[in-house]
Amino acid sequence: MNPSTDLRDQLEALEPTITQILAICGSPGLPLGVLHQGNIADTAHFGHRGCSDPEPHNDDTVYRVTSLTKVLTSSAVALLVDGGILNWDTCIRVSLSTFGQRTDELGQKANLKDLLANRTGLAVADRLWGQQYGEFLLPRSELVRTTTFLEASQPFRKIFFYTQWNYCLVIEVVEAVTGKNSGLVHQGKNPEPDENAPNYARRNKG
Repeated sequence: MNPSTDLRDQLEALEPTITQILAICGSPGLPLGVLHQGNIADTAHFGHRGCSDPEPHNDDTVYRVTSLTKVLTSSAVALLVDGGILNWDTCIRVSLSTFGQRTDELGQKANLKDLLANRTGLAVADRLWGQQYGEFLLPRSELVRTTTFLEASQPFRKIFFYTQWNYCLVIEVVEAVTGKNSGLVHQGKNPEPDENAPNYARRNKG
């Protein structure tokens, strides 16, 4: 049997299960792709484009990337850890001295694992930094200082509590340590640590 035909049959066989999952979770559709050695082997599309858009989606449909960027950010951080540039257990305050002004457990002990796993307990407080349609209320230079004084709404390291502020801090740590724009890391361009940059924190666990 042709391998591509076999793969297509396997994808199509998933339709009843995926349709059931979509109905349970209330999602209008699911685009699915199979990658092999960096190449797209095949794609399949289930459901439709949106709750108010009955059109089926296809390979050219444009989607909002939203929190998929968190997967990219986590992967980029893992590469930096593997390269010895970052350390999972390094306290945030070592790289971001302003954040160290927090005297609570969060300010003194939080590390990259806490940020990436959303277990800092920081408040959601989305309205402080942005609104609908991408309108930013805070300049980026104020993000770290804002989180320094942002109250925690959940206990530190006790539960998963989703907030965008954690990943804002991750990006700030990456850029403080490497001295480079985080976009380079997301593109797979692993920068060397900038030892002359302020707040340099390679292996220091603080």
